[in-house]
Amino acid sequence: MKHFLSLVVWLSVGFFVGAGIASAETPTPGPSTFTKMDMSGSKFKSFDVAKFGKGKDAKTCPVSGDKIKPGTGYEAELSNGKKIMLCCTGCKRSVEKNLKKYASLEY
Repeated sequence: MKHFLSLVVWLSVGFFVGAGIASAETPTPGPSTFTKMDMSGSKFKSFDVAKFGKGKDAKTCPVSGDKIKPGTGYEAELSNGKKIMLCCTGCKRSVEKNLKKYASLEY
C-alpha cells in the first residue's frame, strides 16, 4: 500500500507539472524548424525530371521522397493510361488523386 501511494503522488506531480509545460506559449517557427514543402495548388509547377528521373531511370519516389534503386521501383499504371515509377503500391493512391501534379514524370 505504501508503494501504491508513492506511485499515485509521483503520477499526480508529473501530471500537473506536464500540464503547466504543455500550456506554455508555443514558439514561432524559426529557421531550424522543419517545414513541409508545399507542393499543392498554384505554387507547385512540376517535378524536376533530372532530380527524380522518369520511367526505368527513376531515382526518387515523387510521393514519399524515398530513393528508388535501379530495377526495384513499382511501375504504376494510372487511370489515364500512362505509367509512373514509384517506390511502392501505396504511393499510387496519392498520384491518382492529383494526376496533373505528377504529369511531368508520367511516360
